[in-house]
Amino acid sequence: MAFQKHNAHFLAWSLNGLARLTNARRSCSTTLDETFFSEDRKKACMESLVKSSEELSRMFRNVPTTLPAAVLVPFCINRCGEPAVLLTLRSRSLSRHAGLISFPGGIADDSDASATETALRETEEELGIPPANVDVWGPLHPLPSMGSTILVTPVVGFAKPSTSSSLIYELSANENEVEKVFMPTLRSLCDPRAWEYTCLKYPGVPDHASPVFCPRR
Repeated sequence: MAFQKHNAHFLAWSLNGLARLTNARRSCSTTLDETFFSEDRKKACMESLVKSSEELSRMFRNVPTTLPAAVLVPFCINRCGEPAVLLTLRSRSLSRHAGLISFPGGIADDSDASATETALRETEEELGIPPANVDVWGPLHPLPSMGSTILVTPVVGFAKPSTSSSLIYELSANENEVEKVFMPTLRSLCDPRAWEYTCLKYPGVPDHASPVFCPRR
């Protein structure tokens, strides 16, 4: 599902949750302080994200939606041992949200028992990450996707590698759906120089100014 355009409102409140996690090392190292993704930090991050997503979900509650969907918001460790979040560039040949930056995810199947199951299934289909390799932190409140009737539930988790030092070495991207995979660090996303703003317009909802992330290289 689209990150910069269709999930822009998710980014409005995700910054607070990221800030509760961020304390990344500046140097490139394959080691990471084990306390970074501690239970206390995970709890604080999720409390912040759930509260903020509830407020936004209430704001958009009158937007008509018909299709349930879910995305995985996968924290991970990049090849330098830095805390990051995994994103994809969607294939330009797709019929929906082509060529947009995205979290892995998609429309729910009838066989999916929950939004979490949808997010994990789609992530495995797109990137080859087995559900067993994702430490699911929990779902957030759903939000409507711009320009469609899709209702998206973000599911936060930590995607861990099976054997290597970084998940990037184990990904098997589906070329029919994913053009590129990248991992901006949490530090870069929390840098104010990476923030810009857009105006979200939904029928029946007051215009909503939301930040979007444009990480510096």
